[in-house]
Amino acid sequence: MANTISHNVIGHTNLNHTDKGMPVVLHDSRVFSADKSRTDKVETLPSKASREGQCHYKVQIYDKKGKARKAPVLQSIVQQLSDDPVKSSYVMECGNKCQMELTIADDSNKFTGMDAVVFHFVKSLIPRPQPPVSMNPNQTWVYFSWESPRSNAGEAVGTARLPVQATWTYHRSSEIVTPYGLYRRGVPMATQTKTPEEWVKGKKRLVAWMASNCAGTFWPRTAFVKELQKYIPVDTYGACGTLKCKPSWSTKCTVDLMRQYKFYLSLENAECGDYITEKLWNKPLTQGVVPIVYGPPRKVYEDLAPPNSFIYIGDYKNMQELADHLKLLDSNPKLYAKYFEWQYQGSIEVPKKMHESYKPSLFCNLIPVIEKVRRGELKRVPVRNSAFAQACRKPDKTKVSAFGLGKWNPW
Repeated sequence: MANTISHNVIGHTNLNHTDKGMPVVLHDSRVFSADKSRTDKVETLPSKASREGQCHYKVQIYDKKGKARKAPVLQSIVQQLSDDPVKSSYVMECGNKCQMELTIADDSNKFTGMDAVVFHFVKSLIPRPQPPVSMNPNQTWVYFSWESPRSNAGEAVGTARLPVQATWTYHRSSEIVTPYGLYRRGVPMATQTKTPEEWVKGKKRLVAWMASNCAGTFWPRTAFVKELQKYIPVDTYGACGTLKCKPSWSTKCTVDLMRQYKFYLSLENAECGDYITEKLWNKPLTQGVVPIVYGPPRKVYEDLAPPNSFIYIGDYKNMQELADHLKLLDSNPKLYAKYFEWQYQGSIEVPKKMHESYKPSLFCNLIPVIEKVRRGELKRVPVRNSAFAQACRKPDKTKVSAFGLGKWNPW
């Protein structure tokens, strides 16, 4: 995977990868351009003349039968709108004398007068029948997804064929990138040096796993956990486990309970490039717990996660070897503490916590993309042709699993 990101904008932070593969954080008013090896302020982009001498952009979030308006992730915008589903819009300042006018509406007016339309902000929300690729040719069409392509596969042909100039996802190849979290160098998370004994203080339990999706995964995740339980104790919470902690997103569960464990199984539901979710960022890394990770290839974790902060299951020949390593760390506080040395060098940032609404200002990141479309730099292509859509692993069933899971082996 390439070490630089081209024309990617991250909500409230921009992410560029240095030669060492570690993220460099820039302010949200700047856009990184890999081809120029520099940063350009948004204000340098050509703007659209409009009311009161300001540049003004009109953006529609596609809706159908009010589904988007009911979505928790859009409530910060919905609360600013009137009850009129046709006339309501929310105008906000994007800085650099630019305004953005947000509307949530269906396709009954064929997106007339819009500078950009964002599809799929809520899962499955794409027009049917789909608009033709030739419709409103100078309008920017964007496909949004915070889920993996595997999770969106149930939408099948509809999503795959949708013609867009840009994708807005967690994947670093997207024109707009909003990650679940990121590591920021230079702002230490731990301000005082801790002894190995302090790093293990209060952690009287070994491994935890919290999950509600038991069967709808794209690798044998639940079976992996059950197999690991044959070697070491693993406490399982939620629909996939035997223990309960409610509400699942309460401080009681995500902080107090989490901090009782030395390790947490941060296992994604799909094997897709760059797909690292709250299972890593919101839970173990922010709570001083060592994550045992799997989902994308190891190189992605090396690029995005704090250095030497995780245990990647693909590093081990089999389940016994993985379990033996965890037992060794459990018995040796000095070795265990090495997984937290990154906290003296940097910290974790989470642009949006799970179950919270997106900040309206996030949509200001559409401005550079709109301008690129106007300059003819981005053309409409089916979503299935994007690097995001093609980033998932193809099943390899040629070898017997070394982990006792049929013919599944890690990347």
